[in-house]
Amino acid sequence: TIKNMKKLLYKGKLNWKGINHELELYESDDISDLEFINQCQAVPFVDEDNIVLFKHIDGYYSLPGGTVEKGESFEKTLKREVMEESSCEILDYKLIGYVKDTDLSSRKVKYQLRYWAKVKPLDQSIQDPAGKAIAREIVNINEANEKLGWGERGQVLLDLAKRKYNETAK
Repeated sequence: TIKNMKKLLYKGKLNWKGINHELELYESDDISDLEFINQCQAVPFVDEDNIVLFKHIDGYYSLPGGTVEKGESFEKTLKREVMEESSCEILDYKLIGYVKDTDLSSRKVKYQLRYWAKVKPLDQSIQDPAGKAIAREIVNINEANEKLGWGERGQVLLDLAKRKYNETAK
C-alpha cells in the first residue's frame, strides 16, 4: 500500500443549522498536515454486514462521533464518543480519511477524522452526557444510508469504510 495517500472522493455543499458548509471527503492515511482537527467519527462494524447507528433526540440517525476535548488524543475521543453515543466498546479501529469542512460565511476550515471501528455492543443503555443520543440501532450497512439520509456523501463514506474494513479487519 502507498503511504501518505490522499484522494478526494466527494465534494458538496450542506446547510447545517442555518450555516452553509462545503464538505470534501478525502480517503487518507496521513493527517500530519491538517491544521485544525475538531472531530472524530466512526463507522462502527458489529460484523462485516452490520453497523451501529444512534438515534438523536431530534429524531434523526447518525454515526457516533464528536468533538475532541482539550488534551484528548484522537483515539481517546473516538473511544469515548462511541461508548457515550452507542454503548459500544471499540475492539479495533483504523483511520480511513477525513472531511474538510469549510464554513462558507466565515471561510473557517475544520477537519473531521473518519474511522472504521470493530465494536462490541454492550448490554447497557445509552449514557450520553450531552443527552442527545437516545438509542442505538444495528443496521445492515447497505440500508444504513437510507436511515442516515445523507445522500451521496453518506454512501461514499459507507462504501469507503466497508472497503477499508474488509481489507484490514479479517
